Amino acid sequence: MDLNGEKSPLTLKNFLSVLGIALALRLAIFFYLLFHPQGTFYGDSKDYYYLAQNLIQHHVFSRQAFPPLVIDAIYPPGYVLFLTNLFVIFGYRIWVVTLVQIVLTTAILYLIYHLGKQFLGTGPAILAGFIWAIDLESIFYVNILAPDTLLTLSLLLFLYFFVKLNMNLRFAFAAGLMLGIAAIIKPIALYLPVFAILMLWFWRKAHLTGTSTCANFWRPAILIIVAFSLIVFPWFLRNRVVFGKWKFTALQGKNLLFYNVASLESNLRGITFHQANDSLQVELDARYPNLAKMNPMEISTIYEKLAVKKIFQHPFRYAVLHSRGIVTTLIDPGRIDINNVFQFNNPSQGFLEVISCASLPELLRFIRQFPTMQLFL
Repeated sequence: MDLNGEKSPLTLKNFLSVLGIALALRLAIFFYLLFHPQGTFYGDSKDYYYLAQNLIQHHVFSRQAFPPLVIDAIYPPGYVLFLTNLFVIFGYRIWVVTLVQIVLTTAILYLIYHLGKQFLGTGPAILAGFIWAIDLESIFYVNILAPDTLLTLSLLLFLYFFVKLNMNLRFAFAAGLMLGIAAIIKPIALYLPVFAILMLWFWRKAHLTGTSTCANFWRPAILIIVAFSLIVFPWFLRNRVVFGKWKFTALQGKNLLFYNVASLESNLRGITFHQANDSLQVELDARYPNLAKMNPMEISTIYEKLAVKKIFQHPFRYAVLHSRGIVTTLIDPGRIDINNVFQFNNPSQGFLEVISCASLPELLRFIRQFPTMQLFL
């Protein structure tokens, strides 16, 4: 029988084969990193580690390695709480965290298969699971302190409950909770309720006829929004109390100015990405001499205002560069993360400079220079 109770031993065998491939690839990197742990401790992984450690030892939400422990305004609490619980139970063992994340991939693969089969059939569902099983990004992110595995699981659970709305309105509440959990894991999910409500509108319009508008759309929509708000509102309130701003994170302003606008400035002025960053910082210091005395949320608001102003000065050029960045992300299967895990010496910053300044042929030549890409291009 298959996973839905149907008589199809071949389908079950295929699913288990894909699951075996997924686990084997992830465990191979897991055992490599057991003997090369430095590959797990870089970038955001360090921040998450110190956030959890400081929360346990000092009851302060800070990513500082040493005192003074400044309260953090960048990261939401979802993944940090996940780490905190594991650290309390098992000690500060990163390999335990990654092993738990690998176990969670079983649930992820099942949900991919289940949802794929429901909408597309068994064959496409198995194919979707296989593509995810061999995806390099997911293989590496599951083996470091990164929230992507939990984010993927929460979004798939949202879809799982969303497609069951016709059965019971309680599933609408559960779907909203999953969106809220996704948002406190990674802020990018904060905007997903808008798309969820649009999905609900089209879903209800296509599948239900002859029922009242209230029962058909508004009741589940309100339940989704209420459940989502119950999860994210406490963090908004925390930031209002601590930083005086109704903001979820200070990350948006920083990324918008020092990544997106820096790429735009680099392209417009023919300078490197890092020179553009330095130039933006000089401009900020000149405009706001008291910037260093402000709290992170106030600084983020200033970043956003300056970024929006510069983007609207060159909207078409910005749109083109942003589109190139999306295409480049699809071309590059996590080159920077692969280099960090295996401790290659390739500079990560060159990638951003090429995205912003180089032509597409030059971009492809740049990617081919790196050993992590030679199997792909």
